[in-house]
Amino acid sequence: PDGRSLLYQADTSNADTDIRRLTLNAQQEPIGDELLFSLSNGTLSGYMSLSPDGQILVYQAKTSEQLQTSLWFYHLRTGQHEQITVLPTTGIADFGAVFSQNGEHLAFLRQYQQKKSEVWLMDVRSRSSRLLHAVQGEAPCRMSWSKDDQELLLSQSDRQLLTLEVATGLLRSQLHTDQKALAIHTTAQGQVLAVIGEFWQYSVAQYQNPLLVDTKNKA
Repeated sequence: PDGRSLLYQADTSNADTDIRRLTLNAQQEPIGDELLFSLSNGTLSGYMSLSPDGQILVYQAKTSEQLQTSLWFYHLRTGQHEQITVLPTTGIADFGAVFSQNGEHLAFLRQYQQKKSEVWLMDVRSRSSRLLHAVQGEAPCRMSWSKDDQELLLSQSDRQLLTLEVATGLLRSQLHTDQKALAIHTTAQGQVLAVIGEFWQYSVAQYQNPLLVDTKNKA
């Protein structure tokens, strides 16, 4: 969050995945690159999210004894790993976790057999989770929290960006895109950034952001 380091994934020659930290100076130039931990057994962490205070990294992984993919916390201050989700027997993976803007909650996706998926919400302090929304069709590609943490922005494979109200579970379509959004992010100022389409389909476009509309006018 202070702009002085960058966490990233690097594939290794033996099919492991390294989670590394790139340290930057005041001019945003790299001055250090250290290994934090490695994921073995061919596990790719995929999407990661860092808590707003920069102390906890959430990632997805499985151990050699597990066929399922669970969510884990990596505490950067202590270097400890903590498994935070356990799937039911019909579950395949918990993934796509993202911290809320205030760091109090974690939204994540749960994939079941027969392509069933759900959006779950976790209280970071108590580690308790609750079902927020049962997805119809394919699981969202990515999620991002709104500026005020009242909504989740979901990217669907049918080229839609949807908003999901956390309090009510109400799902609304916000806009359509030329291709599906492979990555979305809401800044602290309420701007929505998205990567639309595969790398050969990228184009720069500007859209009116419905998330900036005054809440009084939403009704």
